[in-house]
This record gives sequence, C-alpha cells and structure tokens, in this order.
Amino acid sequence: DNGTIVGDGAQINTCENLPVFGKTCKLLGTWKNKEFLVDWWDCYADGTHDDYAVLKGIAQTINANGGGKVVFGFQKTYYFALTFCDQSSSSINTKDILFDMTTNCVLDLNGSTLKCAPNDYIKFSYIRFTNCNFLIKNGFIVGDKVNHDYSFGGTQELGWGIEVRGATGKIENMDISMMLADAIYI
Repeated sequence: DNGTIVGDGAQINTCENLPVFGKTCKLLGTWKNKEFLVDWWDCYADGTHDDYAVLKGIAQTINANGGGKVVFGFQKTYYFALTFCDQSSSSINTKDILFDMTTNCVLDLNGSTLKCAPNDYIKFSYIRFTNCNFLIKNGFIVGDKVNHDYSFGGTQELGWGIEVRGATGKIENMDISMMLADAIYI
C-alpha cells in the first residue's frame, strides 16, 4: 500500500518516505512544483496530534529546492512539539525551529493556527527567516506561555513566534500570541 510518486517536471529532491495522502511514499524523478499544499502531506491538523515531522520536512524541502510557497489547510490547527534544544549553549543555532527558511518563500497560513505543545525550552523560534525574501500571512501562531515548564530556570525570554535575521519580507494579517518573548524578533 506504500508507493512511489514519479514526477514529470516538478522539482522535489529530498522527500523520501514522507506521508502523502495517508501513505508513506517515495517521491522520485525531477519535480518543479514550488507550491506545497500542507494537507497533501498527511498532517493531522486537529490541534492535538503532533504535525512537527511533516511541517519540518516541508520546510526542509522548500529550502533544498531553492524556495517556494506553502499553503496550509483552511482554518485548521497544526499542533507541534519542538524536539531539540541544547539548553547548555548560548548559541542561537542550538535551538529548535519548526520552519527555518533560508530561501525565498511564501507561507500562507490560510486562516490556520500553528500551536506549540508545552515544553521547557528557554530559546526557540517557531519560524525563522534568514538571508531570504519572505511573505508570511493570514494566520495565527500560539505559544506555550500559559503551560510552559519554567523549571529549567532563568528568565526564559528567548521564545519567539517569528524571527527575522538578515531577511527582507512582509508579515501580513498575523496574530501571534502566548510567546515567552517577542511575537516577532528582528
């Protein structure tokens, strides 16, 4: 029941064994499509099950293919649990990031919500744009401020919704709330 989707001109180079249409598939061939509809990639989008692996995979694929557009399902809730954070390091690169975008991109949340699971991390970003052009629009990002585990100590003021580093872009029609720190860090 698992299968292979072979492209005829769309460019997707790094998507082996991601869930597509409810099945684990290999994507082979040369693909040129630069628009990713999140619902095609088998996210739960129910506000309770973890969509981290699929969303992270889409972001990595966009970067590997030189940019593109991500369109989320209409008015859904994508829940995710951050998976890595080196609390002992002061380096900004040791934190987990759901969408770490380094190529030109558009993220259209389409009225949907990105909601983070409670964690104990002191430094993280949900979305980071670095040295690229970007547009993020039409959605909500909800942090874990109310249910955050503060037992690690410190002020825990490095939890951002959107982080922009050396990038140029627009943030349109976004509501970012319940972050440990700034909703947007530039």
